[in-house]
Amino acid sequence: MPPKPTPQAKIDQQAADWFVRLDDRSRVLSAREQARWLAWLQRSPRHLESFMNVAELYDRFEGIDKDSRFDVMQWLQQRRGETLDIGTRFARPSAPAWQAAIRSRTFALAASVCLAVLAAVSWWALSANDRYKTSIGEQRTVQLTDGSTIQLNTQSKVSVALGENSRVIELEGEATFTVAHDATRPFLVKTHDATTQAVGTKFNVYQENGRTRVAVVEGVVVVTPVAVAATTAATTVKAKPPRPLTIVAGDVVDASAGRVEHAPEADATAAISWQQHRLIFKDTSLGEIARQFNRYNAVQIEVAPAVRASIQLSGTFDAKQPGTWIRYLQGRNDVAIRQDGEQYRLEAK
Repeated sequence: MPPKPTPQAKIDQQAADWFVRLDDRSRVLSAREQARWLAWLQRSPRHLESFMNVAELYDRFEGIDKDSRFDVMQWLQQRRGETLDIGTRFARPSAPAWQAAIRSRTFALAASVCLAVLAAVSWWALSANDRYKTSIGEQRTVQLTDGSTIQLNTQSKVSVALGENSRVIELEGEATFTVAHDATRPFLVKTHDATTQAVGTKFNVYQENGRTRVAVVEGVVVVTPVAVAATTAATTVKAKPPRPLTIVAGDVVDASAGRVEHAPEADATAAISWQQHRLIFKDTSLGEIARQFNRYNAVQIEVAPAVRASIQLSGTFDAKQPGTWIRYLQGRNDVAIRQDGEQYRLEAK
């Protein structure tokens, strides 16, 4: 049985395959194929190194090894260890032949390689530890190099790490993720409470106050809660392995305290209404409504304990217009409104 190829050997083979396709003068790569090639280069510095080694090798032996007596994979493998002696097998061509061999490579290929190298190096420099955040009332859309999109809600931040074997996002706050399909690199969104994994889908994650809510708009995701150890005055009991939960489009779940549970009262569509600056409430307490408005505005609304949970309302409001909600409350006979500049306090009448 032949030995199993090493991860580096697989990368070398992929690099050789890409080079042959790029160098095929009878067929031009489509824009989609070129994007796939660039994405492959950007996946790891090892990909770029291997591709450049293959390009150098083909330039060096084009016109010399016409009978394909030279093992490309062996050369790449030995090059990483000790020097490979090729003097006894091939003589270096004269300067004119050497230059002719190099000139025979198409300028289009050389230019595309240079551009791809620059893009890949720039991508590693900029995205090795990318961080994005929003302030009060700000929303932001981030396009990732793998084709995925992050829509950040107000007062949120993410750290992005796109690696060779995985794509990991660390989130504080709220964001909607539209994930580009890549079965070889799972897409993971981590919060304090849970890890949400998707391959190709669209979902919203909202992390707040010891709870992470996940709403699936399209596709399927797997939510795994963070294990929580049980602590008593005398001992700490080792946490049981968390139980992941697979959810589909339309599902909403809450992860907290080492558990994931369905939130049947929640609406997945309403979970992303913030993208249109809409706040949708259904039998929601005054305290929670005020807290949501406060996330988006410099105008802050305080709710007295006496009415914080006792009064519940339903309705749809513009997140950037808290005054609309205040005017609505002024028509009620059970809430008193005190104003101090741009600050409001809601009390019992």
